[in-house]
Parts: sequence; structure tokens; C-alpha cells
Amino acid sequence: MVIAAPGVDFQAEVARALGTSPAGMVHMCSNRHGRTKRFAKFKPTIWTGGVPRQTTAPYSCVKYQGQEYWQADDGFCGFRIPLVNGVALTSDNLIGSDWEYMAPQGGASQPCHSGFWMGYNNEAVAPYTVTYPTANVYIGEEADILFIDQSGAANQLTLPEIVRNINPSGGVYIGVMVESGSLAPQFYTSANVMGSDFGGNFGLRVKFMAASNKCTLFITDRPASGGALPSAARCYPFYSEAVRQATVTAVTRPAYVDHYKIASWDLVEVGYNYIRFTATLGRSDGLTGGGLYLSDLLLWYNLRDEYGNNIVTNREAHWGATNREYWTYGTQKTLTIYLDEITTRRSWSGGFGLEVIAGNGQYDALGGYQVSYDN
Repeated sequence: MVIAAPGVDFQAEVARALGTSPAGMVHMCSNRHGRTKRFAKFKPTIWTGGVPRQTTAPYSCVKYQGQEYWQADDGFCGFRIPLVNGVALTSDNLIGSDWEYMAPQGGASQPCHSGFWMGYNNEAVAPYTVTYPTANVYIGEEADILFIDQSGAANQLTLPEIVRNINPSGGVYIGVMVESGSLAPQFYTSANVMGSDFGGNFGLRVKFMAASNKCTLFITDRPASGGALPSAARCYPFYSEAVRQATVTAVTRPAYVDHYKIASWDLVEVGYNYIRFTATLGRSDGLTGGGLYLSDLLLWYNLRDEYGNNIVTNREAHWGATNREYWTYGTQKTLTIYLDEITTRRSWSGGFGLEVIAGNGQYDALGGYQVSYDN
């Protein structure tokens, strides 16, 4: 519900949006009822710049110190955001503070106006919800903490609107402190919240170095570099206590020995310098589910010319060490191999196959295929 222009009984309309009984404008503005949605853009704030116009959107009034009433006198949109000194930054003092909604309490210094409620949305939610990784998290490897955009509702505050006054002439960043076992904390930060390309869903990529990794989110005015924050960084707790901290469990990457196999091969096409085939990933241990990354695959091949002379024998990570494309159990994938060594041959034959890096310096064969080509 979004409150429109004042009706015959405006106090009753506000009370209905709050889910409470009419009890005077000071009572409703002061949030003594505890029902005001703090992420609503248009709501009562501590504002001494004049009476908001009781008109339709954008529900503005004469600016005070360059700001609109919904930004409040201090520019923090009705929030008190506690500062945590960057030098003394710990997960305990980040988790122990919250963003407090500062509602006006009445009187000359904190007046209460009915105009505050123009455009109030009683269904407003936080700009982002957060999801921590729970699957395929491996010790010593990276995974994403996901931030899901919830800014689609009408008249709802965005994160840049709230935090812009943290660093008016510079950047503002979402950060995460990762405490992995007894190792020193590592810090990671997002792209600049105030940047023109910020918005929508995004992931904050971090590395998990132990089995148990305590992650604590925060807001800062300096980006992290090399896992560290500048000593001058000013840090503030993340707005939502519910998702501000979580422990992510990581495991040692499995050594795929006797776990996976190629359930079926199908040679699609053979050319003068390439082999294209489809393969379905199966399991040899009787289990179902799971999968592996293409970057964990090695290609082996042993090819001969028409006289039986060896052309090339090799084992290589053909799809690159950084290819994080996931090959799920039971699914088919098309793979292409380009081999410059055979471009001048009229005919050749031999075998090729896939192996997986076992994680112990060994290679575990998934299966092979015989192939020949005549030009």
C-alpha cells in the first residue's frame, strides 16, 4: 500500500497503512508503535527544512542544506549508521551494532508533519537480501556471496540513496571480513556502490581458506586490496543483522578417483584439424548427482599417420585452468578438440579420451574413444 494525497481522514489512512489505531500525528510520526517500515523512501525523518508539500509525487519540499526531507537533515534517510573504526575492526563490533531508524519525536527541533506520509509504502523492504554459498565450496578456492536486488517496489530506498553521505566525494563499498580458522582475517569489497554501473544482482567473490569461515558484512569508504583494508578506512555495519554474519563451511576438493566416468560417447565430426564429440557424464561409484568443472579435465591423445608412425602424444588441460563451467552428472556436453599437428596429414588414426585431475598429482581416466580420418 502506498499512501496517496491526503483524503478526508488522513490520520485514519496513515493508521491503516501502519496497522494501528489513529492516535495523533506525533504518535504516528515518532514510531512509538514500532511499525514504520524503515526502508520506505517517504516516511517521517528528523527534518527542519520546512513542511513537505502535500501533493503527488515526488512529494518534495523546499530543500534544506541541499537535501529533500526524505533524506533527513544529516542525509542518511532517517538512519543512524554507527561508525566502527577501521583500525579496530573486528567481527564482534561489526555484528554488535545496527542501523537505527531515527523518527522525529515532536517539538521545534524534530517536528512531525502529516506531509511526511505522502508516498509512504508499508511494504518496503531492504535493498538487498544475501545468500551465502552452501554447495561446492572448497578450501583454498573462491565462491560468491550473492546479493539479490529487491529495489523494484515503489517508493523504496536504494542503497546508494542511503549511504551517499558516508563519502560524498568518493566511493562507498560493501565489504566482507572472512575469518578462516586461525588465519588472519581477509577483506574483500564490491564495486563502488555510487558508481553508475552499480545495481541489480551481483556476487562478491571471496576465498575460503579453512573448513570453517566466519563471514561478516560491512559498509566502507575504501576498497580492499590484497585482502587488506586501508588503515584510514571508515567502516559501518551492514544494514541487516539477519544476514550480516554467517559461517561458510568448506571441504577439501574431492579426488574424483573412481567416482566419475564417461557414460556414453558420440563422435559428431572429424576434420583436418579437429575432433568434435558429445559425451555424457556418469558415475562409477553407484551414486547420483554431483559433477565436475571443465577446468579439472585433461585431454589425452595418441595419434598416428597412415604408416603407423606416431604424430603426437600429449596430455593437456585443453579447456583452461580458469573455466568454471560445471558439468553435471547425467548431462551431455559437446566438446571440440583442435590439433594443429594433424593439419598436413592426409589420414590419421588413434585414440583420445578424458582424464580428471585427482588432486594428488595423479590423473584418473574417465574413458576414451578410437577415431580415424581420411582426407
